Amino acid sequence: MKKIVLMYHDVYKRSETESGFQFSTSFPYKISADIFESHVRFAHDYCYQNQLPLDTIEFTFDDGGESFYRVIAPILEKYGFRGVFFISTSFIDTEKFLTAEQIKELHQQGHIIASHSHSHPRNMTELSVSELLNEWRCSVQILEKIIQSPVVVASIPSGYNSKEVTDSAAQAGIKILYTSKPTVKLVHATNISLIGRYVIHCNTSIDKLSKIIYSANY
Repeated sequence: MKKIVLMYHDVYKRSETESGFQFSTSFPYKISADIFESHVRFAHDYCYQNQLPLDTIEFTFDDGGESFYRVIAPILEKYGFRGVFFISTSFIDTEKFLTAEQIKELHQQGHIIASHSHSHPRNMTELSVSELLNEWRCSVQILEKIIQSPVVVASIPSGYNSKEVTDSAAQAGIKILYTSKPTVKLVHATNISLIGRYVIHCNTSIDKLSKIIYSANY
């Protein structure tokens, strides 16, 4: 059975402005807690009905908004899931983003803490090799200091990828790099594995989610 990886950002209870980035381009990726819980419940029931392990469907989250801790983690844990939380480290301990203590707690609760670069560049393919290395290394070092464990997983901000982006991630010690390419095919590059994800938007209905999950496996 192929693993299906879903890509989310922030989840809100009352307003899209509660957590994470506040750019106009960010809001289409923010979904309500009710919709998110319906997605998680559907994934749980799908795995149960098909006698599949829960990790057949993986929930990942980009940027590092405080909703990871306050909204997302409790819902995932309610249904037995753990998330992969990609964090842009320059925003730690700033308004609407995770604190270092919250990141530590998420790690202790069994969620995966991972890099989403340091400063979340708009397009990493426009950076020099030295800038790319700094983005990955700085992020990894900050997260490792917080959770006191190796950080070997990352995702690419905004989805812009290149050989230089991948190679620099590998040089920074990253072993698994998540992309925004909608695929279940695992790609092995030099010293690193690339995993695709299906992007979830604010208007992703249960019907659309079910089509993603069923089409990914047939």
